[in-house]
Amino acid sequence: MNFSELLVIALVAFLVLGPKQLATLAHRFGRFIGQAKRLSTTLDQQTDFLSKEEQLKKNIAKALAAEEIQQRNQQQNTVSTTSFSKKSSSSS
Repeated sequence: MNFSELLVIALVAFLVLGPKQLATLAHRFGRFIGQAKRLSTTLDQQTDFLSKEEQLKKNIAKALAAEEIQQRNQQQNTVSTTSFSKKSSSSS
């Protein structure tokens, strides 16, 4: 819709409803738009929060997996070093 069409609609509404009812209707419509914007903002925030939460869970899982691998490697190195020390001392 262009501006002239909106102006015609507003003029017809003014003539049909009168100034008092038109003002009341405009006020209600404005409140409705405000509530819709707040709802939209809330939904955006919740979606963003859930997305960040999911990414955080993935990062934690990766970190735990990396830590577990590091601990296994340390245990294997300890076992290898211990068995190497035993072989060296028994060879002597």
